[in-house]
Amino acid sequence: MWLRPLRPQRRRRVGCDLTGYAAEARILPVLGALELTALTTKRIRDWHHDLAEAPKLRRTASGVETRRLAAVDATDPEAVRARRATANRVLTILKAALNHAFQEGKTSSDEAWRRVKPYREADAALSTANGRPVADPHSRKSL
Repeated sequence: MWLRPLRPQRRRRVGCDLTGYAAEARILPVLGALELTALTTKRIRDWHHDLAEAPKLRRTASGVETRRLAAVDATDPEAVRARRATANRVLTILKAALNHAFQEGKTSSDEAWRRVKPYREADAALSTANGRPVADPHSRKSL
């Protein structure tokens, strides 16, 4: 399977564990069963867009099969930005696995995922004063 490199080979590395958790929760259920040749730019873009609009995953007790979800307010710009930032982080994990598969010769082209771009400015937190955006993030004057 092309996602095998996501599974940590080292002993208890926190970064590897978090990458594995993200892959198991967000990548494998949707894209894990597909062959590399079936991964098109449109399919990856649609998955990335759906991920940005998906509810948050909450921690679930060990052994429980149903994931707990938390609704996201689509009218809150900060919540939308945070979901897009999460989608971008998971996209980075997917691209790393796909790049590894490409370098190992498991596919002849990397164009499908190279064309998918992350959301712009999703990683910059919105500055607010009294709940409203501030034009200058260094300014603390109330609007």
